Amino acid sequence: FGSMTPASILMTTRSEAQQWQDWAEENCCVQYRAPELFHIETNSLITEKTDIFSLGGILYACCFGKGPFDDVYSRGDSVALAAASGRIELPVQSTTYPSNVIDLMLAMLQTEPDRRPSIIEVIDNISNASRLVMDIV
Repeated sequence: FGSMTPASILMTTRSEAQQWQDWAEENCCVQYRAPELFHIETNSLITEKTDIFSLGGILYACCFGKGPFDDVYSRGDSVALAAASGRIELPVQSTTYPSNVIDLMLAMLQTEPDRRPSIIEVIDNISNASRLVMDIV
């Protein structure tokens, strides 16, 4: 959601939820936007897990040269629906990377924020996996 916003924001009114949704549309790249930012509900809690989803999309792009929803976007289909579906297609070259890297990426791209890892878990996993990835690259 950005480094200059509070980690958790409770949407107490419909107006506030709509303002944050509009902000996300203007400031978050659609291909990397967390599913919960496409339609923000009143009384929902937006947390730092939105950034974890985006970071998962960036990890996907670093591994495969394109984002997880770039093909959807290119076809003009709904990225919001694709992100909300929870189906992440892995390219054939996904077998090039250790399974723990792929598992971390998929965990970061979970549709439910509570199912995504914390940033500490991401850092720990990347630290452990980086030695294996360096052997591949």
